[in-house]
Parts: sequence; structure tokens; C-alpha cells
Amino acid sequence: MQLHEVINKVNTCTEEFEFSSARKYIESNLSELEEHKHKLNKNAREIFNFISDMLQAGYQPLTRQEIAKVKTINTYASTFNIKGLKMATNDSPKLFIRNDIGNYLNKDAKVILDGWGVLNKD
Repeated sequence: MQLHEVINKVNTCTEEFEFSSARKYIESNLSELEEHKHKLNKNAREIFNFISDMLQAGYQPLTRQEIAKVKTINTYASTFNIKGLKMATNDSPKLFIRNDIGNYLNKDAKVILDGWGVLNKD
């Protein structure tokens, strides 16, 4: 895909509020977009800057499986399904080693997991 096509796709995705698709396009073309980020619309530039800052700080983006696990954990915590929440957290201990995992969890999940001592206090 050529650069102008990527820029058009990213801008279209952000206009249609498909931020996850825009994020994927940006992540896969980060180095090419660095020089041409002025061609991105405001929302796309914000996503670009966020991704760039996170990568420079050493954080890696979540994989598709990790995103699904976080969504499951958030759902179980919102419905206060403790049994499901315990199974979901026991299946993915590596996920909770990440320092940025708290950014992806909802308030219910943060409270419960913090009470269990699962989350890092860093």
C-alpha cells in the first residue's frame, strides 16, 4: 500500500470512529507516517502521537489475544462474576506483569484485582 493510501485509510477510519483500525494502520506504517504526520487529521495525529510516545517509553502494544483477555476480565468484573474472573486471571499471568495493564482495565476490574494483589503498585 502506498503512503497516500495509508494516510487516506487512517483519516477515513478516524472520521468513522474506527479508532482500532486506524491504530493498526498507524502501527504498521509508523516509520513512513513520521515524516508525513502533518497530512493526518487531528484525531489521527493524536493516535499517532500516543502510539509513538508509548513505543518510545518502551511499552509494546497489546496483542489481539491480550486485548480479548482484557475485554473478558472487564466483562467479568462488571458483572461481578468472581469465578470467571479468577479463571481469566489465572490463565494469563504474563498479562499482569505489564506496568501499563491498569490503563486497559475498567474501574471494577482495577478494584477487584488490586484487592487480590494481582496488579503492580508501580
